[in-house]
Amino acid sequence: MHIAIIILVFVFGSISGTVHQPNRPAGNMNRQQIALKLVLDKLGLKLPLDTFEGRLIIQKAIYLAQVKGVDLGYYFGWYLRGPYCPALTKDAFSTASEAAEDDESSSWLLDDKSARRLEQLQSVFGPTTNQLTLARRLELLASVQYLVQTGVVSDNNPQQITEELAKRDKNFTLQNVSTALQELRQNGFFPKAGAQPSGR
Repeated sequence: MHIAIIILVFVFGSISGTVHQPNRPAGNMNRQQIALKLVLDKLGLKLPLDTFEGRLIIQKAIYLAQVKGVDLGYYFGWYLRGPYCPALTKDAFSTASEAAEDDESSSWLLDDKSARRLEQLQSVFGPTTNQLTLARRLELLASVQYLVQTGVVSDNNPQQITEELAKRDKNFTLQNVSTALQELRQNGFFPKAGAQPSGR
């Protein structure tokens, strides 16, 4: 899979460029925090860090976005609820704090390729506005994708995936897993032929 590193474009009036606005005071948000805020905004997600489900949604959303080629530079390993990145949690809290004081992301844009990929990813999140439902759904999708991509299981064996998830204390049914596999294929996470994707 080809990974496109996000390019941030600074907007000055009607002109786009990669330079800062002259004489504009430097803010507290760094480029990665700005990119994180723009990606979450594009996906229609705020920074709901006051609940466990909100933090889980951010973790899984950014994980899936990176798999789709929107590279924010976060590295994920397996934790209790699937793929997890401690640095992302730290950045999410910092970003929320800085944006509350001065949201500098409003002066920046994502590059067109990243924006298009995120638009394609929006359908994965579905119409639900219930945090509990969305958190569980994204946990399943991200966990299945991670286990397949790391070679722990095969994407054409839902029974094997269900059993592996059960070993990791996840109570997803075979039907849950089969539906997740179908959705992941439809959204380009796995080849439709069922072949395991190459490593990153």
